[in-house]
Amino acid sequence: MLDRALTVVERALVFGTYLALMAMMVLITVDAILRYAFAETLPDVYHLTELYLMPMVIFFALANTQRLDGHVSVSLFHRFLPDTARRSALLLVYLAASACFAAIAWKSGQTAWSDIAAWRVTAGVVPWPTGLSRAIVPVGSAVLAIRLFVDGLKLVGRSGNREVKSI
Repeated sequence: MLDRALTVVERALVFGTYLALMAMMVLITVDAILRYAFAETLPDVYHLTELYLMPMVIFFALANTQRLDGHVSVSLFHRFLPDTARRSALLLVYLAASACFAAIAWKSGQTAWSDIAAWRVTAGVVPWPTGLSRAIVPVGSAVLAIRLFVDGLKLVGRSGNREVKSI
C-alpha cells in the first residue's frame, strides 16, 4: 500500500521534472533567439531557470530513479559476497542514506519555511520568491528518504532465493 502510494507521488514529481526540463529548453532557446536576432531578452529567465527549474529537474527525479534502480551502484565485490552479507550491506546503505536524506529534508525545509514566512524574494527584474524555490529540495529529499526506507523494508521481507541488487 505504502509502496503504491509512494509510486504515485514519485510519478507526479517526475512529471514535474519533465515539464521543468521542457520549460528550460523552450525558455533558453527563445531567449537565445531573441538575444541574437533582435537584441532583446526574456526578463529574468536566468533566475527562473536557476531557482526553480534546475532544482526541480534534479530533486524531483531522485526517488523515481531509486525506484527504477537507476542510480550508479558499486558492484565490485557484489558477486564475492554471500547473499546474507549482500542483503545486510544493502540494508545498511539504504537506512543510512534514508537517514541522511531525511536530515537534508528537515534542515532544508526549515530554511524554506523561514524564507516563505518572511516572503523573501530575489533582487532581479522579477522578484522571485526564494522560499518556494527552496521548498523543492526538502520535497524531493523527503520522498527519496521514504523510498529508501521502503526499499529497505522490502529487502528485509524478501526470501533468501531472490537476487539482491548491488550496493
